[in-house]
Amino acid sequence: MTKPRRATPRSFRGGSPRSVLVVMCVGYFLVLLDVTIVNVALPGIGSALGAGVSGLQWVVDGYALALASLMLTAGTVGDLYGHRRIVLAGLVVFGVGSLACGLAPAVAVLVAARVVQGVGAALLLPGTLAIITHAFPDEAGRARAIGVWAGIGSLALPAGPLLGGALVDGFGWRAIFLLNVPIVLLSLVWAGAIVPESRTPHARRLDLPGVLLGGVLLLATTYAFIEGGRSGAASKAVVV
Repeated sequence: MTKPRRATPRSFRGGSPRSVLVVMCVGYFLVLLDVTIVNVALPGIGSALGAGVSGLQWVVDGYALALASLMLTAGTVGDLYGHRRIVLAGLVVFGVGSLACGLAPAVAVLVAARVVQGVGAALLLPGTLAIITHAFPDEAGRARAIGVWAGIGSLALPAGPLLGGALVDGFGWRAIFLLNVPIVLLSLVWAGAIVPESRTPHARRLDLPGVLLGGVLLLATTYAFIEGGRSGAASKAVVV
C-alpha cells in the first residue's frame, strides 16, 4: 500500500512559493508602514508647505480613509477578476501616489496624493493574502506562510516612526515617500514575473450597489471614529 503524497507548494514562472511570499510581504509591509511613518514627518511638512493643523491631519487621515473604505471592494474585485491583476494595479497606483507625495509643492496636492496612495494600498492589501493562500496548497505550509505575513504586518506599524525618524533626520520629509518608489518598481517587476493569477471559482457577478454601499459605510464609519476623537462623539459631523 503506497502512502498518500503530501501536497507540495507549487512553482510559478520560475519562482518558488517562498519567493511569492516574500514579494507579497514587501507590498503588505509598505501598506502598513505608510500608516505610521508619516507621523514623524508632520513638523517638517508643516514648516515646508505652510500647512496648518487641519491640513496636517488630512495628510494622515486621507490615506487611512481611502484604505479603509476601499479594502472590501478591492477584495471582491480580486475574487472576480484575479488577485494578481489587482495587486499589480495596486503597486502601480501606490507608486504613483508615493512619487506625487514626494514631489508635492503644496499641502492640498500632498493630501490628494495621500488619497491616491491609500487607493493603491487598498488594492494591494487583501490581494497579498489571497495570493499567498493560493501559493501554498498544503495546510501546514499555508499556516506558516500566513503567520509570516501577519508577523510582517505587526512589525510594520512600529517600524514606521523609527524608519521615518531616520529618513527625516538624514534626508528630509520627502524621503519617506520617495523611498517607496524604487521598492515598488522592484516589487512590480518581481511580482509580474513570478506571481500566478488566482480568482475565486464560481464567484458571483459584481454587486455594484452593494459594493458602493459597503464602501460608503466603511468610509463614514472610519471618518466618524477619526472626527470623534477631535470634536467629540456628539458633534454634527460624527452623527451625520
